[in-house]
Amino acid sequence: MGLYVPIVKNQSELDFELCDGVETVTSNAATTGIVEITMNKVADCNMALLGGNICYTVTISNTSAAYRLSTTFRDMLPDELQYVDGSFTVNGVQQTPDVDGQEITYTFELLVEDTVIKFCTKVIAVPTDDTAD
Repeated sequence: MGLYVPIVKNQSELDFELCDGVETVTSNAATTGIVEITMNKVADCNMALLGGNICYTVTISNTSAAYRLSTTFRDMLPDELQYVDGSFTVNGVQQTPDVDGQEITYTFELLVEDTVIKFCTKVIAVPTDDTAD
């Protein structure tokens, strides 16, 4: 059974005049698969204490059902948060992301229709103003 991916086809035409009339040349049809991927992130709390944890749930919906190879999730934590080792799961299965400073990355071998990522962070500092992200 093949995977259905909606596609858009597009052609171009070129009309030019000759002595005996108008000629039209038509290009090949360029086809492009349309992929619709959305992502929603929520925290488990609205307020946290210094030293406390904030856990996040990220839901990725691939509504086009086009399975993508080598898709990378990336989360850049603000300086006030630190990733909690061992807290990263994908669809309930513990995984090991790459953590480089404040950046968390995880590469999917296969991104399926709906994927849920969960991970926790520790509050290690208080933001210096109310404009912190």
